[in-house]
Amino acid sequence: MAMVICICESKTPLYRRHHVRMYNNLTEPDQLDWRCEFKDDFTHDVVGPVLIEENGQYFEFGFKENRAESTLYNCDLWYLVSHKYYVGFPAFVSDKKFANDLCGGVNCYWTATYEGIYIINLDTREQIFMHEWKLA
Repeated sequence: MAMVICICESKTPLYRRHHVRMYNNLTEPDQLDWRCEFKDDFTHDVVGPVLIEENGQYFEFGFKENRAESTLYNCDLWYLVSHKYYVGFPAFVSDKKFANDLCGGVNCYWTATYEGIYIINLDTREQIFMHEWKLA
């Protein structure tokens, strides 16, 4: 019988605390509203609705990944100019590729601009365009 010992390293260890942050990079006086939701067979967590009033402000929430490694926070964002604009997207996915390649670690930072929604890779500081606004 052989014994295998693995000393493994990962940027995103399971069950670690994660954070999702949303920046309002809309020019004042445009306000950004957002709401996020997680739901599985055992838990239902709703964050918001939250109003981020000024350019440069942000809101952040934290959570621990579930044991089933199926944590998924879907977020809805909207703002009103002369029309109401909306976008819905997964802001956090229990997936090491998502966390490492897009978020750059355990925290996912997003920014809302008039062009759309960008994710900020915290390792590279690169902003990656992810989602376009839709007329609601």
